[in-house]
Amino acid sequence: MNTTYEQLSERFDNNDFDVINQNPEQAKRFYYVRSVSKQQQIRPLAENFGLDATLHTAEIVNEVFDSDDITVNDIKEFINQQYVLELENRELTQDELVTELSQLHSLDWGGSQADSLEKNIVHNYVDKLPRYRDICEAVEGRVFESMRGYTMTSWYNHWSSILIEDIFKQSEHITPTVGRIQKIDFFINDVPFDLKVTYFPKQYLEDCFRKLHEGSEIAQVKRQCRREHISVNPDGIPQRGLNEYLQNCLRERTRSEDAQDFIQNLDIKKRHFVEDAMQDSVSLERWLYEHQGERRFDAANRFYLILVNTNNMFESWKLKRNLDLLKTSINEKLEECIENGPDLIHFNWQNQQYTARCEILFITV
Repeated sequence: MNTTYEQLSERFDNNDFDVINQNPEQAKRFYYVRSVSKQQQIRPLAENFGLDATLHTAEIVNEVFDSDDITVNDIKEFINQQYVLELENRELTQDELVTELSQLHSLDWGGSQADSLEKNIVHNYVDKLPRYRDICEAVEGRVFESMRGYTMTSWYNHWSSILIEDIFKQSEHITPTVGRIQKIDFFINDVPFDLKVTYFPKQYLEDCFRKLHEGSEIAQVKRQCRREHISVNPDGIPQRGLNEYLQNCLRERTRSEDAQDFIQNLDIKKRHFVEDAMQDSVSLERWLYEHQGERRFDAANRFYLILVNTNNMFESWKLKRNLDLLKTSINEKLEECIENGPDLIHFNWQNQQYTARCEILFITV
């Protein structure tokens, strides 16, 4: 007896992908139907095949899933048509979007990446400034700068992510999704993947430094700064930006041979860490699954795009708009993935074993 869409959806939400995938054909149908399960997609699909599009969205999804008259290929063809319409309605072309993104010269979360913008403002200004004049000055100065940094960085990440997703979705090897679907961004050989665009993981980097018994990266940087008489607690520099600020100070000490040697050796070590991870990508894939934040945990298949400027990791964010490099690297990786198939990862999360398909593509300069 086949499982219902609601039962499969519950297992999907609970990360029971091994159970879903026990019936490959049913699983494939479920993933494709789920990718069009939002109202904006499922109603037009129902109308195309003569189903009652006035029903509640959940009812339409069930009818589509159970229909013998709608094949998986029908759904795929519908998705491709909808994606073409989505592209036609875009205000900017890819090249025009790159031009817009290239106007941002620095990435600054305004002290609000880990905490919400509201928490940052309340904690640093509302709760600490009892005088009206002081809070007015903060609003016009530091609060405005914080809001601007947060907004501009969020804008850059949003549109650069769309740029990258489009490169994947326009590949002949990909079936795209339309709109935002949790845990599914596209299909490779009918296998769903969630795209994760990120940088070389900071904690993984720290683990590599720890194995050398030399202390954390920031501890080494602070020691060198003290030797150069550079303040390691400068006013106005948030903790998350301190490492980059101090390394920039050392890079600018061009007349200090010790400072230049330190930065050069630090960069060499980090390049070696990246090269080792690229040689053993399966270990990094497992590490990424096992070091998720608890609130965001899932065991869905993932395609990691890891951006690394090996000369200065703090500049890696600029690679998100390097269209030519992205296109070439992504298309080559997809061809390889089609030929060899994705990695099969077994990982542990809170004493429970999971299995997922995963791929990593490093974009490096």
